[in-house]
Amino acid sequence: MKKSITVFIPVSYLNGIWKGDFKDLPANKSFELIVDYPLSEPASFTLRTGKKGMNLIRLLKEVGKAYQKIYDRMDKYDVCGHDIDDLSVQGVNVDYAKKKITLDMGS
Repeated sequence: MKKSITVFIPVSYLNGIWKGDFKDLPANKSFELIVDYPLSEPASFTLRTGKKGMNLIRLLKEVGKAYQKIYDRMDKYDVCGHDIDDLSVQGVNVDYAKKKITLDMGS
């Protein structure tokens, strides 16, 4: 069996993105994803980890889906001056005790 993924991460971010170890999100839990950049007010999304939990690749995919929802509903969210293509994930912060995920974003 072979598998491959397509990624669009600037090479300059690769050193920073893998600093530290990512502990998979545990199975059958819900985490709150807080998206605050480039929004005037933070948006919150519920991520369910499923029966196998959630690894970093799947988490990043869910982050992408959340941003796509924001940009698809710009009448609901106040996006400040950036197209979705301007944005890049520079860090992911998981508070396992509070079940909250925040992002370090750049443009």
